[in-house]
Amino acid sequence: MSTHSSDPTIPVQRQPVVTRLLWLVVAIAIVYLSLYPLEGWRLRHPSPVSFLSLGLPRYYTRADIISNLAAYLVFGLLFQLAWFRHARTPGPMGLTIAAGLLLSLVLESLQSYLPTRVPSLLDVPITFAHRGARSSGPPSAPSSPWP
Repeated sequence: MSTHSSDPTIPVQRQPVVTRLLWLVVAIAIVYLSLYPLEGWRLRHPSPVSFLSLGLPRYYTRADIISNLAAYLVFGLLFQLAWFRHARTPGPMGLTIAAGLLLSLVLESLQSYLPTRVPSLLDVPITFAHRGARSSGPPSAPSSPWP
C-alpha cells in the first residue's frame, strides 16, 4: 500500500516516525542515566547477574522507585504507540512488557561493571514476576488501558 495519494480526499497513512523517535530518545536516556558515569568498567561481582540471587535491597528510596516506574512507563507507552498503535490482541502488550524487562535486566547487569553503581533487583520490573512465582498466584496489577 502506498503512503502517497494523488486524491486529496483519501487520507495518507504515515508511519509514526515522531513517536518512534521519541521512544528511541527515551530508551537512550534510560541507558545513559542507568550507566552514568561511564568510567571504571570492571566486574565487581562473581557474575553480572549475581544481583538476582541477592533478593530485594534492604534500603531504597521512594525517589528511586518513582523515577524507575516513570521512566519505564513512558518507555512502554511510547513502545506500544510506536510499534503496535492499532493492535487489538494481547500479544503486543506482552512484547512491550518483555522489551521493558529485557532493557532493565541488561542495564542492571551492566551496572555490575561500574564502581559507582549498585545493581538491584528492585530496579528490575521482573520483581513482580519473582513475587508472583513465589506466591500461589500471579501478582496483582492495575488494569491495562489498552484493549
